[in-house]
Amino acid sequence: MFSTRTRITGMSGFDTQSMVNSLMQAESYKYDRLLKKATYTTYQQASYRSAATVMKGFQDKFLGVGTSLANSLRMPSAFNTGKATVTVGGVANNGISATATTASEAGSYKLTVKQIARKD
Repeated sequence: MFSTRTRITGMSGFDTQSMVNSLMQAESYKYDRLLKKATYTTYQQASYRSAATVMKGFQDKFLGVGTSLANSLRMPSAFNTGKATVTVGGVANNGISATATTASEAGSYKLTVKQIARKD
C-alpha cells in the first residue's frame, strides 16, 4: 500500500515519527503565537483609527474654523449659559417668570412682594 508519509529508517530504537511531530508542534506553536499577535495588532489599529475618526469629527464640529458661532467651543458664550427658575413657597409657579442671560450673576435672589396689583 502506498503512503504519503516519509519515514526515516535505519535508526533502530528511535521513534522518529514522534520526534518529527514534536518539532512540528513547537514550530506550529510559534506560528500560532505570531498569528494571534498579528490579529490583536490589527484589532488595536482599527480601534485607534475609530477613536481618531470620532475625535476628528468632534474637532470639526465644535472647534473648527468654519464652525458656526452657536456651536463653537472657542466662544465664551458656549460656557456662559444660565438657568432661571421661579419657586413660590417651594413650589414652581407658572404665573411668575425669570430670565437668565450670559451677564447674569450666579446665585439665589429673593423678591419681596409689597402689594398685589388689583383691577378696580
